[in-house]
Amino acid sequence: MLSSVFMFTPEMIQRSKGITAIEGGVLDLDGKPVEGVVVFAYLSPEAMGRPLFVSDRTDKKGEFLLRVHGSETFYLKVRGVIGGGAPENGEYMNVTEDFQPVQVKSVINSKTKGVVLKVKKFLRPEGVMEPTGKAIRAWKKIEDIK
Repeated sequence: MLSSVFMFTPEMIQRSKGITAIEGGVLDLDGKPVEGVVVFAYLSPEAMGRPLFVSDRTDKKGEFLLRVHGSETFYLKVRGVIGGGAPENGEYMNVTEDFQPVQVKSVINSKTKGVVLKVKKFLRPEGVMEPTGKAIRAWKKIEDIK
């Protein structure tokens, strides 16, 4: 699927005009900074597959700098691991309905500052199985299990 391939051009590397980035902090539900997580940026609200941009890990203050390109609307997700897959038990993830990404608009040649991403630990029930023997990956209503 070539439509999802992103190619860098020499214009993207020019630094004399300023940096284009999204800057902010990652906080837990108590408002405490979360260290060591990464922020992923996607161009679609589904935020699936490989992210277009990835921040460095957050520092002790929970702060991140996510370098991006152009004036775009990005959809941000927080994860504890780089590499994808199902979230690990206890991994920090966005505090939005169904862990949906947070929408942020970047402005070319400037930093979009003050973005706060709230996170909570993802917890899955241990040892819970469907009648088929398949492990349940997230909480379900009992009537949804067949």
